Formats: sequence, C-alpha cells, structure tokens
Amino acid sequence: IFRSNDGGANWKEVFSGFASVRSIFADSDDTIFMGALRITYESRDGGNTWSQIGEFSSTTVSSFVQTQTGDLLAGTTHGVFRSTNGGLSWSFSDAGLPEPFPRVNTIVQASNGDLVAGTQDHGFYRSVDGGVNWAATGTDSPRLQIIEAQHSSPDGLFAATDGGVLHSIDNGEIWSY
Repeated sequence: IFRSNDGGANWKEVFSGFASVRSIFADSDDTIFMGALRITYESRDGGNTWSQIGEFSSTTVSSFVQTQTGDLLAGTTHGVFRSTNGGLSWSFSDAGLPEPFPRVNTIVQASNGDLVAGTQDHGFYRSVDGGVNWAATGTDSPRLQIIEAQHSSPDGLFAATDGGVLHSIDNGEIWSY
C-alpha cells in the first residue's frame, strides 16, 4: 500500500507483503482499513503502523463504507459486519441477507443515505436503516454476481456484474441495463 500526501505527485510505501489486497478505506482521522485475503489490518496513524483486526481472521473483506451517521460497514465473504465505534469492534449486521453467510462483494451509499450491498449470486440488498436490516431489491436476475458498485451524483448508482453494467436512478430500488 502506498500513500501520497501531495495529491499524487509523490508516493511512499506504508505497507508491504500482501499482493492480495481486496479493499481499502481511509477516513479523515488518519485511520485506514485494509482487507486482504482472509486477513484485515488497520492503521490509526496514517499507515505508519498496522495491526490485525481479530474479528476478520477467517474472512475476506471486499468492501468498506462509512454511513452518514459515521458507522462503518464491511462487506465480507461471511456477510456484513458493522462498527459503531470507528472500527474498534465489529459485529454481524446481516438481518435479511440470504443464509448462510452471503458473500458481499461491495457496499455503496446512495445519495439519500440508503446502503446497497451487491452479493455473489444473490443480487442486490438494500438497507434504509444504516445497515442494520437488509431487503432484496433490484433486478429480476437475483443470481447475478455483483462485482462492484459506485455512486455517481447526480447520475445515480452503477454496478458492474457478470451480466453487464447496471444503473439505478432511485437509490438502488430498481436496476436496468
């Protein structure tokens, strides 16, 4: 992992040894979370030192997102985890997701604050309460593998899937090609 403090003109390596980084998230307080294959690390000092997060010792974190209320969510190979204290502790937050342990490839926050989770072979799930509860939404093809989703204001949400690119203009409720 490399860090730039000057808009990308210069880069400094702050973490080495993992070629399988799957996700990274940084907040404005110099906290960084990095998900790799079956291991997740955090840095509380801008990447100078790193420690392993125990709650993720047997799962791969593929996506991090911070909600409008400041909670953190992690999409993993075992569902969704949620932290209400800046990542100091994590708990399952998968009410309404398919059982057992859906693989959540990406989580994105829509412009209205709703969260949309893209899963492997189960389609989209949406949360209107900050990631506490989830409900199936979106496409008529729930077996799609959702690879990545992004918010692009004012154009809505875009999702890369194994069936093509999907677009939603209503915060993830309905998706179309």
